[in-house]
Amino acid sequence: MDKSWDGKFSNLKISKMAFPELYQELKDLQHKERGDRFRVLAMLGLYSLHNLSHNKKTSASTEDGLSSTEYSPNPIKDEVDKLKKTKRELKNRLLNSMGDNI
Repeated sequence: MDKSWDGKFSNLKISKMAFPELYQELKDLQHKERGDRFRVLAMLGLYSLHNLSHNKKTSASTEDGLSSTEYSPNPIKDEVDKLKKTKRELKNRLLNSMGDNI
């Protein structure tokens, strides 16, 4: 089976329920503008993820959180809170990186 990709998305659907912010961002644009905007948003996301992972590596020693020797009564809640915090930080970084272009 050939695993090469031609770079096309033929049946991409942005769910209004799953991704309301993205849906709102793209809904009023013409087809070409929508494609261009989607590419820009994807590049910003990849750029931010790259910088976020780079920052985490360099600041791992200063990160607050539970050490492996501490007990957490609800580790799942802690993990969810951590993911929500990371999502907020990423969203803020994306919006700030766009500046007045929004």
